[in-house]
Amino acid sequence: MKKILLLMMIFVCGNAVLHAMPLMEIQKLAENGDPYYQATLGGEYRRGEAIKKDYNLALEWLKKAEKQQHPFAYYHLAAMYRLGTGVPQDKSKAVEYYQKAYTGMLALAKKGDLEAQTNLGWMYAHCSCVGRHFQQAHKWYHQAADQGYRRAQSNLGDMYFQGDGVSLDYAEAFKWYLKAAEQGYSSAQVKVGMMYEKGLGVKTQESEAVRWYRRAAENGNPQAQTNLALMYQAGCGVEKDEREAFKWNEKAAEQGHSQAQTNLGIMYQYGCGTEADPKKAIQWYTAAAEAGYVEAQVKLALIYENGYGLLKNEAKAIEWYRRAVSPFLETKLEHPLAKASSPEDFKQEIPIDITEDEGFF
Repeated sequence: MKKILLLMMIFVCGNAVLHAMPLMEIQKLAENGDPYYQATLGGEYRRGEAIKKDYNLALEWLKKAEKQQHPFAYYHLAAMYRLGTGVPQDKSKAVEYYQKAYTGMLALAKKGDLEAQTNLGWMYAHCSCVGRHFQQAHKWYHQAADQGYRRAQSNLGDMYFQGDGVSLDYAEAFKWYLKAAEQGYSSAQVKVGMMYEKGLGVKTQESEAVRWYRRAAENGNPQAQTNLALMYQAGCGVEKDEREAFKWNEKAAEQGHSQAQTNLGIMYQYGCGTEADPKKAIQWYTAAAEAGYVEAQVKLALIYENGYGLLKNEAKAIEWYRRAVSPFLETKLEHPLAKASSPEDFKQEIPIDITEDEGFF
């Protein structure tokens, strides 16, 4: 009976479990072997919304729930293998887990489980392995969103923002993002900020953009921190302040956000908001470049080509130019750049402007 009452409270509140129950109580239920709470706890550690992201703990709890064949465990494990977070990326394993999750997720969704309805909506919207069906995605998102479930509200906003299965409608997207944002969902807060900044579905108000970015940034959202840094750097909606820009970029960069790492590298390279430090600039560019961020790969190539902060190394420059260009080559082995031997050979193919390197961001 206790479990039933707790689940009802969660659904009436319309929030994820951790927002309606104390973490200690969830932890206790998970430790007592309840697969629902094991999977929920693992999912929260994976997403890092309500508690600090920890892929090791996520995997630990999800594996426990997997042993009891809980669909939420399959769903979150699928996401980890799809993205390569906490485990080696393995698309085929992700497909296998999504297929395992589907039947149980559908059964829970039909019983009114808001998290299951939202997860099922996501699967219909994104997983060809269970049959992509935007109308079904819209239906399940709407069921959970109408009951106040904030992640469903945000995902429904995504459908309207992208025009997936519905007519593209920025105003409708903004409406659903705002509902989720007002409940503290940081991903939606970032999107509300972006729409205020760009004037999509709502009148442009840069100060409102800053307010929403700040709310999410203060809760640790790295994209919000990066966007807030950009607003401070440009003086949009807030007084220009390079030190504040540096602070927020650093917070996001330390969480592994590639755009922020690149921006931090720029700040160290040119002494914006901090003292110039070539070694730290190279350190942050390298972190983002290794993660596949094209702009960082180009900047690192330029550094090796021109010798900023280290000895020139044409071979390294070519290596990073090649890595920057490779995703855009139609056939890597047949493309003329596959055998390029000079940094200059690459520059016409780089998909960003490298001629304005000193123009901040």
